[in-house]
Amino acid sequence: MFVYAFTPLPIPHNEGTECIDANMAERQLPPWNGYGSYDDSAENCRTIEPKAPHKDFMKFLHKDRVGFNSHTLRFAARLINDNPEDARRYFIIKYFLCDDTIGVFELCERNSGFKGGKFFRRDKMYLPGVEFFVPKEPPSYTDKDMWVGNELVINKHRFRLVAADEYALRYMEVNEYPMANVPLIMDKIRRTLVSQENGYKNFVAKYMEAVLPYQKELMPVRCFKQALKEIMCEKMTEHEFLTIIRHFRGDLGKERSPRREMIRSLVFTELTRGLWDDRERLCEGLKHADEAGCGVLPVHRLRQLLRAHRLPLNVDLMDCMLQVLQKDENCNILCDDLMSFLDFQTRPVFNLTEDDYQKVVRHAPPVKDTEVCTNKKIKILILTSFINVFYYFLLKN
Repeated sequence: MFVYAFTPLPIPHNEGTECIDANMAERQLPPWNGYGSYDDSAENCRTIEPKAPHKDFMKFLHKDRVGFNSHTLRFAARLINDNPEDARRYFIIKYFLCDDTIGVFELCERNSGFKGGKFFRRDKMYLPGVEFFVPKEPPSYTDKDMWVGNELVINKHRFRLVAADEYALRYMEVNEYPMANVPLIMDKIRRTLVSQENGYKNFVAKYMEAVLPYQKELMPVRCFKQALKEIMCEKMTEHEFLTIIRHFRGDLGKERSPRREMIRSLVFTELTRGLWDDRERLCEGLKHADEAGCGVLPVHRLRQLLRAHRLPLNVDLMDCMLQVLQKDENCNILCDDLMSFLDFQTRPVFNLTEDDYQKVVRHAPPVKDTEVCTNKKIKILILTSFINVFYYFLLKN
């Protein structure tokens, strides 16, 4: 069958002739009444037979949890209101990239009077002040709204994001989020310095005195952040400051060693209290489980072995220990590093002070929710870390 070109008939212009547009108008749904989710209500309006709402399968396929890649952004938050008791409350806000939902959890202190746990169930959170009774879905929070220093209004509760865990910071930097994009931030700083008369020279002349005398290319983080604030004023967010500090850090090798030794001291205390001393049997179990003889084991398998050998460690402390152990490129834990971690005879632990204990234990359980830098830890990081200013100036030029 062949289809040949044809000449369409002209539109008649008679008064009694009515022309019908072939393009059908977009189907408009009735206004959402606010009960249930918008997707569920819209799906029931499209068909007579009630059906579950259709989710974005491609987003679920690419953004759902895959091994150690959780695709969940975790932030530490504080509640902002006039109640002084709420100022001490500590929250964890999770953003799930697979379906753009947000869950809020509270971490309560002992004898605080608050129950803790789930604060708001996982759901799509809409922007404040939007109109709900409209045919189209109201705008909601997206992953671009999740950055340190931003304020979220969730169910009439105002939260300020004060910190983020390592996975969230790294994920946002790798995927070049607007607040975690180093080239964009550096361009913003360059434009500000160029707009000022002798801005770059004055900046270098003023803050070169803060460079450490025993390390000519390094300066404290506190001075570096103060210098950027004086130049940028309110043009930079807290997350942008954090991104620049992480990018130009000069002590990458010392970042996690203190936390590892602190957790090791806690493990030693719990094992001594539980009268556990069976390293030889544990070593035999590791060799038996490592059938390939490669010297590494998956995290879930290693956790099973530790539970089978009756290590008197709670789940939270065991997760912290597994997190600080050395891993290969496939995120499998090195068995030799585990045995070295538990070797308290040849490698004794240091005495853990009360401040160190609170620093590790208070923010340890559970690791998935509380592996964040609080304001107190940020101050400690500022006092003990340094920024490689040499590379900052090199990139500037």
